[in-house]
Amino acid sequence: MSEDTYKTISAPSEGIYTEKRSKFIAIALPVRTVDEVKSHLEVYQKKYYDAQRLGFLHLKKFPDTNSSPMVMFWLGKIAEKSNNYSEYTSYYKSVIDKYPDSYYAYRAYLKLNHLRGPLITNYMSPKPVVYPYKYTHNNIIVKLVDLKDYDVVNELTNDDFVRSWVLYKKGDYSHSMLVARDAMEKIKNKPDKYDLRWRLIYPVIFYDDVKQYSAQTGNNMPLMLSLIREESYFDPLAQSAVGASGLAQIMPVTAREVNLKMGLGMNISEALFNPNMNIKLRNYYYLFLKSNLEGYDISSVAAYNGGIGSIQRWKTSLHYNDTDEFVEQIPYSETKNYVKKVFRTYWNYIRIYNGNN
Repeated sequence: MSEDTYKTISAPSEGIYTEKRSKFIAIALPVRTVDEVKSHLEVYQKKYYDAQRLGFLHLKKFPDTNSSPMVMFWLGKIAEKSNNYSEYTSYYKSVIDKYPDSYYAYRAYLKLNHLRGPLITNYMSPKPVVYPYKYTHNNIIVKLVDLKDYDVVNELTNDDFVRSWVLYKKGDYSHSMLVARDAMEKIKNKPDKYDLRWRLIYPVIFYDDVKQYSAQTGNNMPLMLSLIREESYFDPLAQSAVGASGLAQIMPVTAREVNLKMGLGMNISEALFNPNMNIKLRNYYYLFLKSNLEGYDISSVAAYNGGIGSIQRWKTSLHYNDTDEFVEQIPYSETKNYVKKVFRTYWNYIRIYNGNN
C-alpha cells in the first residue's frame, strides 16, 4: 500500500478571520511531520501565554496604578477563555473589591452575573446629599451652613468632603463634585457603597426631569443621568469652546434637527439653557442614535461623543469578539474614555442608590 501524500505551503502566513463580528487569528504553517506540528503548537501556545504572564508581571511590579483594574479585568477575561472558573471569578471579584467605583468593576460585575447587555437596571432610589459623616448632633458646621455662613465654615475645616458639601449647599454642584472626586482619589482603600461621601461625587440632580423624559422615550434613566453628569457636571449654563450647550452639551445644529424631526416645537436658543427642555432634547437625540445603531447603548453612548457616522464605520471595520474588545479598540481616545466614564458613572449610580455591588 502506498503512503498518503499531502500538499503543503511554502511559507508561514497569518491573518484575521471574522465571522458575525467574532475575530479569529488564522495561522497557516508548512509542515511535513507530526513532530513539526507539535513544535509549532508549543511556540504559539507560549506566544499567547505571554500576554497573561505580562499581566502578572505588571500587577507584581505596579500593584496599584490607574491601569491595575484594567489589567486585572483582562487577566480574568483570559482565564475565562480557558474555562478556568476559579481563576476568572477570583480576578473579577478582586477588581470589584479593590476598585469598586471603576469602569472595570462594572464590567466585572456584568461578567460574574452573566449579563450580556450593558444595562443592569432602569431603577434607582435617589437619596439626598447630606453632611458626609453620620454624626451631626450639635455639629457647629451643620448649624453654620443652615445659617448660610459659608465663609466661617471654610475657616473651621480642612476636610475636603465637608467643603464639597458646603459647595453643594451653595448650589455649586460642578465644583462640589470635583472637590469630592479628588478627595476620594486620595483614599487607597475605598469606603463601602453606603458611605455618605459617595453621594457628593454622584449626586442625583434634575431627577424628576430625567425620569419624565426617560420614561417618555424608553431610555434608561440612570444612564441618562450619567450622560448629563459627564457632559456638564450638572451645570445648566455650561458651554464648550465649539458651542455645545447646556446640561447635555448639545450642539445648536443638532438641537434644531432633533426639534424638527421629533416635532417638539421648541425655541432652540431658549431650550439649550433651560434644564427641562435640554434634558428633553437630549433624550430624543439619544433615542434617534439608538434607533440607528440597532438599539445598542454602548454604541449610542459612543456616538453621542464621536458621531454616529464614526461608530457605524468602526462597527464594520474593527475586529472584535465582544463589547470589551470593541470599547478598547475605539480609535478616538476621547470617545473611548468617554464611554468608560459614562458607564463608570452609570455603575456608581446603580451601586450607590440601588444596593448592587
